[in-house]
Amino acid sequence: MNIDEIFSMSGSTGGERPKAHLTIDGKEWIVKFREREDTKWMGRMEYEYNMAAKKCGIEVADFSLLPSKICEGYFASKRFDRLNGKRIHMISLAGLVEIPHDDPVLDYVSYLQATLFICQSQEEVIKAFRLACFNVFAKTMMTILRTLLSFMMKDNIVIDVHQPMT
Repeated sequence: MNIDEIFSMSGSTGGERPKAHLTIDGKEWIVKFREREDTKWMGRMEYEYNMAAKKCGIEVADFSLLPSKICEGYFASKRFDRLNGKRIHMISLAGLVEIPHDDPVLDYVSYLQATLFICQSQEEVIKAFRLACFNVFAKTMMTILRTLLSFMMKDNIVIDVHQPMT
């Protein structure tokens, strides 16, 4: 089965766009597909944003642009919520404070304050600030609540903070 056939059968694993979980070279990846109203270059655009973020020193999961015959490619991101082959539970900032992800209650200041409060790490706040600046300057229009801060949990303890680009 090729990637375009998988696109035609894709559903959603959460988030705005249809996705598929694939194993590529023994590693778990999430492949994002475009919505019907998205342009055919949506995957390439997300790939380019991740390339730019990486060049700006922002930590991003391994990513790739999978070739397609019907669009400019599909964006794929290596799963960052796995540790030693096991799924690590994640929660977004919106989920953590129990507000709808599309409710503009929190701003970047709140995001940075939440990062400091939860992580107790100035290093994580600097990473968060770098990502916030990138979002503003690159005009990614990323929803702060949904995507900017996720916490890897194990036994109800935060063991890692991931500030995903996408």
